[in-house]
Amino acid sequence: MFKKSMNKVLQAIRKLFTPSERLDREEKSVIGVILLILVIGVGFVVFKAYAATGIGLMYDLKNATISGAAAVSTNTDSSTGKYLSFGSGTRSTSAPSTPNTPTAAPVPTPTPAPTPMPTPTPGGVAYGWQLTASNTGLGGVGVNRSALPIFTGTITSGMTISNVKITSALDLSGLSNVTLNRVWIVPTSAKNMVILGNNTTIIDSDIDGSALQSDGERVGLYTAGDTGNYTISRVSITGMTIGAWLDGIGTSTGTITDMYIGQMYSNNAAHLDGLTRRAGSARLSVTRSHIDDSGSFVTGAFFIQNTWGGHIGGITLKDTFLEGDGYVIGTDDKDGTGISIGFDNVRVRSTGWGPIANAANTQYTIWNNVLMYDASRLPAADGPPINY
Repeated sequence: MFKKSMNKVLQAIRKLFTPSERLDREEKSVIGVILLILVIGVGFVVFKAYAATGIGLMYDLKNATISGAAAVSTNTDSSTGKYLSFGSGTRSTSAPSTPNTPTAAPVPTPTPAPTPMPTPTPGGVAYGWQLTASNTGLGGVGVNRSALPIFTGTITSGMTISNVKITSALDLSGLSNVTLNRVWIVPTSAKNMVILGNNTTIIDSDIDGSALQSDGERVGLYTAGDTGNYTISRVSITGMTIGAWLDGIGTSTGTITDMYIGQMYSNNAAHLDGLTRRAGSARLSVTRSHIDDSGSFVTGAFFIQNTWGGHIGGITLKDTFLEGDGYVIGTDDKDGTGISIGFDNVRVRSTGWGPIANAANTQYTIWNNVLMYDASRLPAADGPPINY
């Protein structure tokens, strides 16, 4: 029976593809059945493919039981208002979500380089009028001088002496390369507390005349003859009649920064000079210093006099504060050979006869921004200009 049916099917197919032969009614029925089977088979394959890709096929539903990978969703175009969606769950009518893109590692924000701060000047000040006995010398570096041990040794060339109390005057004129660092020099007798030598260096130290018993002049720093180079930095000088007597004989160079001279003491009517030169024109620069020559019998904070004749010069003051009684700036030319000095950004406060008294032959190599001190205009303290 099966063999006979297959023969009919094959005969019908052969005639279908042979143009000279016609199909009878039975053969046409066979061909129709074959085509129906093919359509059903192809439809089933397509259905399975659509279901596997998750694309929903919509059908009108009334009372359907749903199972498997299908879901009922809403559609106003359907006669029932619903449709059946095959695939991986409920079909969403919203826009597809953005795929998860790997989050890039955060780029660290570079830390901006700090704004460079101005390099602190020695003594922690920018101008001499900010300098006091408390923020220079031993006080400026926080040393309790009362706790320093007393030095009992002998000073020789090339020696560095630190953190001691020295109770005798020092004559370094015959020595070279001596350094005094954080020392308290407080002699009980002598006229000149420290006589400078070649390449003497004194830093962060106090020169104190409070223990002196002698009458007459007492000088904090002194140069004798052709001293050689010397450096004075962050030194406090108090209790003197002359804070610093620095002649300029020879070709030496003196460098002074952040020096305080004050609390002057007139013993037996000795005249008070803050900083003085009486001979020579060797180079001397004074920077960011404060000289206060207040008291009785005052000559001046800055006094230049060619006491034994001859030209005097070589001194330049910068960013320095001069104050006190007498004439704060004074020059005295004894023989007409002249005096030459320079002032750059200097402040003057007079509590005596006036800010300045010039000898006739005084030449100012620099006269820049020399002003009266005005405490209401800090930090520049720039009061009215001073004319010479």
